[in-house]
Amino acid sequence: GKTHTGMIADETATSVTLLRAEKKTDILLRNEIDEMRSSGMSIMPEGLEKEISIPMMADLIAYLLSIQ
Repeated sequence: GKTHTGMIADETATSVTLLRAEKKTDILLRNEIDEMRSSGMSIMPEGLEKEISIPMMADLIAYLLSIQ
């Protein structure tokens, strides 16, 4: 009956690792998972694009592309 949220950081045949805020992780055993589903939401904070300038957004996108 417990719900976990996060971005899938790693998967194995027996476990799923979720990445949460502040680089915290949860490792869940697959045999203990009843259901997995996407929330359809981005991990980007809601409304962030309205609070930063276009040059700042360009810098952010360039940085995110550089760490792939």
